[in-house]
Formats: sequence, C-alpha cells, structure tokens
Amino acid sequence: MPRRQPLLIFAAVAVAALTLVDSAGATITYWLAEPNAALSSALAAPPFGFVEVTRNNDTNATVKFVAVDNVDYDYKFGGVNAIALNITGTWTIESINPPPGDNITETGEQNVSGFGTFNCTLKNKDGETLSFKWLELTIAATGETQWLSEHAVLTTNAAGYVAGAHIFAFPTTDSETKTGFVGDGEIPEPASMAVWGLGACLVGLVGNVRRRSAKRN
Repeated sequence: MPRRQPLLIFAAVAVAALTLVDSAGATITYWLAEPNAALSSALAAPPFGFVEVTRNNDTNATVKFVAVDNVDYDYKFGGVNAIALNITGTWTIESINPPPGDNITETGEQNVSGFGTFNCTLKNKDGETLSFKWLELTIAATGETQWLSEHAVLTTNAAGYVAGAHIFAFPTTDSETKTGFVGDGEIPEPASMAVWGLGACLVGLVGNVRRRSAKRN
C-alpha cells in the first residue's frame, strides 16, 4: 500500500498540472461548416473556414478567422457581416490585423441571416472586390468579465452559434461567384486531446502497477 500511494498521487498531480497549462494558453477551433440555403443550393462544400480562439490570459484573447479552399472553390470573407462573433461578457477590440485602414468597419450587434444575432460584427468596404482570406482580432475583457478558459471567450447566441461569416465562393471551374452565410461547428483541439490522452496513460500505468502488486501478494 505505501508504495502505490506515491504513484497515485503523482498521476493525479500530473493530470491536474497539464490541465492547468492547457487552460492557461490553449486554443480552441470552431469550424465554419454550416451553410445557409444560398450556399447549400450552390453545392459549395464545407468547411468554409475556421475561427481560432486563443486565450492569452483572464482578460485578453486573440480570435482569428481563416477561410479555406477546396477543389471547386476558393473561399473568402467579405460584405456585410463579413465576420461575426458572440463574445462573452463586456469587451473591447484592442487591435485588428492586418491593419484595416478604411476597408474593415466594426458594425456592432447584428443579425446574421439564418444564424441569429451576434454582439460583434465587422464588414468590409467593397465586399467581393476587397474580400479577404483571414482577419485577426485581439479583444480585451472589460468591467468584471473574465475568461477563465479558452471555451469561455465566446458564448452561443439565442440560435446556438458562437461565430458566423459571409462567404464569397470563387469557383475554380466557371465564372459565377456564389455567396452566402455560414455558422460554426466545434471540433476539439489536438492539444486538448493529447492532455487527456496522457492522463489516460497515467491512469493505465497506475492500474498495471496495482494488478502486478496484487499478483505478487
């Protein structure tokens, strides 16, 4: 019994420590994978992009929108509600990268077609012509708001979405550009899965030691 207790304690402390490290600087990804009717009818295939949220500390986070491509389409953000977020609590945008100049404008709380109302939206000056592949926001919590994990930075709106976007789908095979809105779907990050995987390995190691000790006894 005395020999097994230190190993059990070590496993518990290791899992707890790794979980804290993961929470302190972790990133979560939300895939923009649910199209509205306009994109669905155009047979544009998801995913259209992703939203990467990195919690820098309790009151600061980075949110990056990235559009992706596939065999048939080159996807870009643009137009009214080019990007949309539902941010937890009270907050302010500290910076936008790349610098928006007069192309990107904050438009506050807006309804995104089919995906509900978001409390943070941005549009670009000339939708299709100045559409873009990525945009990164640094946001800061204000008042008593704190984001204690990467999962806490965004929150679902009344329609059940944390992020949305207006997509331009530029075809690779014909000349007609498709447009429409998309909403998010969450996918666990590999880093988080690795932490839990290591925890499971430690628990398994403890179990093996206990079984071997039982056989010897």
